[in-house]
Amino acid sequence: MRRIDELLQRLRDASAALPAIEHPGPFDVPDERDPLALLEERVCALGPDGESSFAIVEDNDALLTRLRADYPERLRAEWVVGDEAAAPMFYRFGLTEAHHLVARSGTIVLDVARALESLSSLVVEEHVVVASVDRVVMTLDQLPPLARGAKTRILISGPSRTADIEKTLVIPAHGPCRTALYLVRGTLDFGALVSRFFSSSDRGAG
Repeated sequence: MRRIDELLQRLRDASAALPAIEHPGPFDVPDERDPLALLEERVCALGPDGESSFAIVEDNDALLTRLRADYPERLRAEWVVGDEAAAPMFYRFGLTEAHHLVARSGTIVLDVARALESLSSLVVEEHVVVASVDRVVMTLDQLPPLARGAKTRILISGPSRTADIEKTLVIPAHGPCRTALYLVRGTLDFGALVSRFFSSSDRGAG
């Protein structure tokens, strides 16, 4: 018997001796909770000391006004959006459109076609996420398949963290220190939002 076959057999024998664990139940059990309220609760819980924030606005214009109020007079060089050039190696802010949001876990879902598209969620101090409310699902199993052209699905649950050292939660661990989620009740036009948010004529210099 080959070494690998021997190891696999030992794993089968060991797992067969383990007691059965009851399944938590079917995912399709109706959940009467409001998905948006639950999403807000989960997102904020993932940043227990204010590292995560949540807001809902009515439309693109309201979102633009809110972003300008929350991030006034920021230099363009401090932001990265999508797959922009990876220089500098670290940005203060990253702006991302979420493709889906999972209410029960407070998870932000990004479907990307190229690795560079994830820069705005990885190499930043604060990850700013926008999405329309129709992107919210209750559970992970309700996520649709990857859209055509997308190759990778990234699941983000709050700012980076670790509790490896003496079971003490540390934020951040290796990525964004903060996560800010903004939902739009109407249709989100991400391209127009980005263009106007970073327009010097629309924002004013610096």
